[in-house]
Amino acid sequence: ASIMKIKGWVTGNVHVGAHNYLSVGQGAKIRGNLSYFSKNPIVLPEGVVTGKVERVAPYFATQQTLIYGFLNTGMLLGMLWNLLSLLLLGAIVLLFAPHEFMKLPDVMRKSFWRSLGVGFLGVTAGTAFVLMCAVTIIGMPLALILGFGFFTLWYLSQLVVGLFLGSLMLRSKQRSVRRTYGVLALGLLVASVIALIPLIGGVVIFILMLAAFGVMLRRKYEWAMVVRGRR
Repeated sequence: ASIMKIKGWVTGNVHVGAHNYLSVGQGAKIRGNLSYFSKNPIVLPEGVVTGKVERVAPYFATQQTLIYGFLNTGMLLGMLWNLLSLLLLGAIVLLFAPHEFMKLPDVMRKSFWRSLGVGFLGVTAGTAFVLMCAVTIIGMPLALILGFGFFTLWYLSQLVVGLFLGSLMLRSKQRSVRRTYGVLALGLLVASVIALIPLIGGVVIFILMLAAFGVMLRRKYEWAMVVRGRR
């Protein structure tokens, strides 16, 4: 109820709630404890309640708080897991392709808008092509392969974003694998903090990932042209 009024005599404990106001009428008497919830505290005449008076949180608010706490904890644990996974993946990439990986943030910095456009076109055209293949039985295997490759490349784009942000923070180029890994760790941490900013953070990270995706597509295309030219 929005407004509730207690009247008469009550023997025993009372647990009651009102959305806005809770009041006690003249001549009311509660022979026990009173626990209540409302937006505004109740004003009780002296001697109305013989026991204790306690203002409690409503059940739905308690449940809502628990759900929000659970979701926030789950989100933070998910971000921590993603950060650790990226750090491990970054170590593997630096182990097998250090020189190529260290070039990517420089390419992204020198041609950011071009890379962003390529990334946008790649995501749009790639998604449309995968969906077109997925609607037919014959094209389903191709859609699965392309979708997996698309997802892998998009996930790896987070490493490029981390290295890019770390390079901007330190304003230095990577000269060794160990230093590059430190720059990557710093950049991934900065990206995680940016992602926590409501709305704006998600947009910023998405734009950076599009640009990083475009950088990787461009490098793959250039590598393919070099391989083709050698044949």
